[in-house]
Amino acid sequence: MDMLPSFSQFFSPLSLINLILGVLTYFLTYLVTLGYLHIYLHEKSPVEFNDLWQFTKQNFWFFTGQYVVLIIVILVGFILLILPGLYLIIVLSIAPIIRIMERRAIFDSISRARQLMSGFWLKTFGLTVVLFIILLVFGGLLQAPSIVLTFLWTFNNIEAGSFSGSPADNYPLLTVVAAIG
Repeated sequence: MDMLPSFSQFFSPLSLINLILGVLTYFLTYLVTLGYLHIYLHEKSPVEFNDLWQFTKQNFWFFTGQYVVLIIVILVGFILLILPGLYLIIVLSIAPIIRIMERRAIFDSISRARQLMSGFWLKTFGLTVVLFIILLVFGGLLQAPSIVLTFLWTFNNIEAGSFSGSPADNYPLLTVVAAIG
């Protein structure tokens, strides 16, 4: 029996839906956060849900267009070589914020991001690497119970000579714990 999942299991309709919903969730979370900041900083009043909902609806396609352009530019940078892609990821990471906060067009926000990042690229890259390492360690700590239980289940079943049951019995609770972190 082949114990490795097949290619089709990784790209099943359910996993594709999960991927799309995950990207949409991240995207909307980022847009709502920027919307909250924009309303709070520009209107100097408490942020109401209806204001935030209106902002999100008005800026959804505006923001989507920005991300499509940024992804294409970054992919071209990676196709040229790895270093241009890394440079572009760091520089363009603030372009969506500039677009929302300063209400600039797509390419104006990219130019402004390059202008603001001038002279600060290395510091920003270093900060990004440090934050990535912190998130990696923190995420690993949150995933540790799941990894330990899977290891114990596998080890016990190898000794018994069969793979009955599933380590996934505990995954719902452990996934919630990891996701909250």
